[in-house]
Amino acid sequence: MRHVIFLDDAHKFFSKDDDDIINVIAREARKFGIGLWCASQSPTDFPDSFLTNVGATL
Repeated sequence: MRHVIFLDDAHKFFSKDDDDIINVIAREARKFGIGLWCASQSPTDFPDSFLTNVGATL
């Protein structure tokens, strides 16, 4: 991993659209050496398409 993107209050940046840029980054960023860390108050704030691509949920 060469770069990490941190999103605080990440629920503000997501949409249910699979082509939303954050969903695309979550699906495809690893092959480019990019990690994505998203923080929010509740995991239910994130769309299912994002949650299926995460390595860990805390």
